[in-house]
Amino acid sequence: MPDKRYTKVEEEIIQILDRLEDERPAPSRGHLRLVKPPRKRKRFDFGRVMSMSPLLPLFAAFGLAFLAIVFRDTSSLLATSLAVASILMFLAPIVLRRSAPTGTPPMEAKQWRGRDISFTPDSGPSPLERARRWMDERRGRPRL
Repeated sequence: MPDKRYTKVEEEIIQILDRLEDERPAPSRGHLRLVKPPRKRKRFDFGRVMSMSPLLPLFAAFGLAFLAIVFRDTSSLLATSLAVASILMFLAPIVLRRSAPTGTPPMEAKQWRGRDISFTPDSGPSPLERARRWMDERRGRPRL
């Protein structure tokens, strides 16, 4: 019976398999050790404090305003600084709530086929875009 002839592809596969059998097994990695992840520093979260007590910034603003009135005659610079801090404290809940909605938890970006995807709903058109559409509809020409 004649020897079986292999195709060129089959011969290459046999050579690769023979080379893999000849290689030494990978050394065991017993020298590795478990490493703890670095600790993250906790930052002060103003939104969390506001969610616990929504009236806290209001009381702080009135307290700073009262201190500004008390120090008005002694130090005008200190009184002005306290008055500005009082105004900022009064407006802080409005600014912080507008910039980061508290109802939705922050979503981390997930990837699919190398592209970032998000499951949060689209916020919709901006108020300026809605006003432009409304004006165009009033003029009689629809905007796409």
